Amino acid sequence: MSDTFSKIELISGVARRRRFTTEQKLAIVAESMQPGMSIS
Repeated sequence: MSDTFSKIELISGVARRRRFTTEQKLAIVAESMQPGMSIS
């Protein structure tokens, strides 16, 4: 397992929920199904 991160997201302001498009959701699911990936 790699100890590096490929993305950092900073959430500031009042909004507390992230809004993902359908394409973004599909990409996240596809990436999570790769061998060696962990979801937390």
